[in-house]
Amino acid sequence: KKYKRCGKMWWFEYGPLKLKPTIKPSAGLGVSVHRILENHVDKGDEIPDTKPGRIAATALDKIKDHNELIAEQNITIPLTENSDILCRLDLMGKNSAYIGDYKTTSNFKWAKTRAELRKDVQMLTYSYAGYHAALVEGCSVIAKPETVDLEWIYLRTTGLPVSMSVANYADWSDIENNWISIGKIADEMGP
Repeated sequence: KKYKRCGKMWWFEYGPLKLKPTIKPSAGLGVSVHRILENHVDKGDEIPDTKPGRIAATALDKIKDHNELIAEQNITIPLTENSDILCRLDLMGKNSAYIGDYKTTSNFKWAKTRAELRKDVQMLTYSYAGYHAALVEGCSVIAKPETVDLEWIYLRTTGLPVSMSVANYADWSDIENNWISIGKIADEMGP
């Protein structure tokens, strides 16, 4: 997305100079919330009584049955002949085609719509990575399912901690078309 918005900005951040902006405190809070939820889903850890813990706790009623999920799955697969892609999936269904992603935000006005979710490059890419082949250990979903359920779980970080879910699905044909499209973008980025 960043490359398509501004190729120069992408190059300065991810090219040889690696001039990434300083991480903001809000991003650090988001990382803490993600880590708490990952450990809760994956290992059954208790949610701590801390600010990140109280924020994370608001998502517990939105998260599917822990026994049906794989938490924080890192998948690296070839995107094109000259590039690989790393996908970091927050939640992936073991027995059903499902991709979930935590989004921390200061205000729900930044939340995207169901229609945006269905066309989101990140979620379509994660869907392809997770379900294009029977590669992920512990996952019994057949490769290339007809549809993949998608969900953003938004967690508000300011004011009273609350969460909301935005859910939809994507057709496998849209997921494959997205994969082809980002492959072309990767080929543009290489030089």
